Amino acid sequence: MTDYSDVILVIGALVIVMLVSLNANRLILHNSRNSVQSEVEYNAIATGQSVIDEARWTPYSRLDPSQPNYFFRDFPKKMATKVDTFTVDGKAEAVAIPGTNSLHRKITVTVSSPYMSNDVTVTYIKNQSD
Repeated sequence: MTDYSDVILVIGALVIVMLVSLNANRLILHNSRNSVQSEVEYNAIATGQSVIDEARWTPYSRLDPSQPNYFFRDFPKKMATKVDTFTVDGKAEAVAIPGTNSLHRKITVTVSSPYMSNDVTVTYIKNQSD
């Protein structure tokens, strides 16, 4: 390092190493954020599906909102998992399916969390004979 050209080369090399390091850190942060977001969404879907499964096995009469023992009368409610505490809301409504004579109820469960950018909605159509 006898003249300034070597110093300029060393400074240039340090700038390149710094830029590579910053980009690597940015990539790691982005991947970590996506991993956490995916885990929260996965748990939200599982929570919604567990409520749907419970409603599937309940008697058809409990899915009528005019009944005193309506399945979703205590909703919205908080449900805790290992990852987050979700707000779960549900409803059941009568639907007509063309070409069938039986009665059907559409069960809709919505799961929300402040850590999710969008709510998760899970639906199921229950036949009266189920």
